[in-house]
Amino acid sequence: QCTKCRRPTNHRIVSMMDGTVKHVICLTCQSKHNYRPPAAVPKKAAAPAKAPAAPKPKAPPKPRSPKAPKDPKEAKEAKKADEDEQAARLWRERRESYGGAAPEAYSMQSLYKADQAIEHPTFGLGFITKLLPPGKFEAVFERFSKTLVMDIDRVRKL
Repeated sequence: QCTKCRRPTNHRIVSMMDGTVKHVICLTCQSKHNYRPPAAVPKKAAAPAKAPAAPKPKAPPKPRSPKAPKDPKEAKEAKKADEDEQAARLWRERRESYGGAAPEAYSMQSLYKADQAIEHPTFGLGFITKLLPPGKFEAVFERFSKTLVMDIDRVRKL
């Protein structure tokens, strides 16, 4: 019996010890393994064959409970649009309450505080809403919110 094919197959003897087979190679899959004798023949198979009985009809399979469908594409897009709308609303509120001081230019090496204004070279004016350890923060921009990196030199040392 082949351990890889998991069924009785033809084998070639590779080694013997004290007159017993120790290792064989499967002629089907070419795997080398310890010899395993064929499975014993069940008594029913050794008995004389009787006329085959009519097959029993199978019961129909039980219906499976339907799985919860994943969010359709439209639902995901609507959720994303809602999140972007909330970010835009928060950005407008922060911009109105923000003084006229120039925002700090964004740099991954800089360290920031919550409610600080930053000027990102790609996303524009943004406001830090939440600090996320280690070395990240969430900022809201005019159309969306983003998670950005700060104090990258210290994070790399960790």
